[in-house]
Amino acid sequence: MTQNKTSNEQAQEIREQEWTDTLERIRERELAAKAQRAELFAQYRAVMIETFTRIGLKEATAYFDGCGDGGMVEEIRVPEVFVTDLSTVAVSVSENITNLHDLLKVFAYEILEDNVGGWEINAGAFGDVFFNSDGHIRLEHNARIEEIYHEEYTIFEEDDAT
Repeated sequence: MTQNKTSNEQAQEIREQEWTDTLERIRERELAAKAQRAELFAQYRAVMIETFTRIGLKEATAYFDGCGDGGMVEEIRVPEVFVTDLSTVAVSVSENITNLHDLLKVFAYEILEDNVGGWEINAGAFGDVFFNSDGHIRLEHNARIEEIYHEEYTIFEEDDAT
């Protein structure tokens, strides 16, 4: 019996160590992913600042809206006095991001994912991501909240039936 208990204790220690090792690997992957996102954000921001400066754009706004498990960055807005189409302004970020419009749209999605993941689920959310030529980025997020208001009325009770 003592041998069996020692064997059970050893098995338990092995399971605990495996669990600890698994948690440590998860933490390492999360830290690596966070560092990678920080690099990506820094790259997007640097290209945005350089491009805004090059073309004389002071600000742009990405409007987003989502609900029912779907959502999108619906438009990129610039001041009315700025007449250049952002999709014609070349940037060098990646194979998939070749113009300023796409950069701001992708950057807005990344900012949403990083700060308010799930913004498009259920009742969803809407708002704006503001980009400024000095590199300032601000997110305004408006969550739609579903509420349930319950009332209960007794119309007839058993005693009333007679």
